[in-house]
Amino acid sequence: MIGNEKLLVNSWQILKFSECIKQLNTGLNPRNHFSLGHGSLKYITAKNLTQFGTIDFSKCDFVDEQAKRVIHRRSDIQVGDILFSSRAPIGHCHLICEKPDDYDIGESIFSIRVNRKVILPDYLCLYMASDYFVRMATLHTTGSIIQEIRIGDLMDTDVILPPMNVQRQIAECFKKIDRKIALNNKVNDNLAT
Repeated sequence: MIGNEKLLVNSWQILKFSECIKQLNTGLNPRNHFSLGHGSLKYITAKNLTQFGTIDFSKCDFVDEQAKRVIHRRSDIQVGDILFSSRAPIGHCHLICEKPDDYDIGESIFSIRVNRKVILPDYLCLYMASDYFVRMATLHTTGSIIQEIRIGDLMDTDVILPPMNVQRQIAECFKKIDRKIALNNKVNDNLAT
């Protein structure tokens, strides 16, 4: 934990990722735990997280209620958590803004709960999606065929942490851009039909 929280209010800091979060979980691989293709609940893997901070539900597998309960005991995903792809494509993120009742995650996704006394979830999600953070976090990726980041390497990655008011300003700026993109997409969809 940070020795002097007043520093976080007025100055920029560089902290380890582990100092910015409360917990990090992963989802669960089917293996012997459950099977895919049964049920109507979505099973999200790294391939479903997009570079735009969204989840592409069109290409996901499905699980039933029992499988979701098994997965959720490990993932514990909640509103405010950040989903982060730990396998290629590494660095795709999604901030959970609505209760995730109809989906859960596979083991290729980290579920990250931030320490809100230190950092805002919106800011950390944006920061983790940045090319800079992905480059730093993946300096020690493993795997010759499928690149993967280890939890220990992620925890040891530096995070540039502005004061809370600057975090809020950055997050709000990007929210406005996201709302504009969503509105433009809606207009484009209407024009296409």
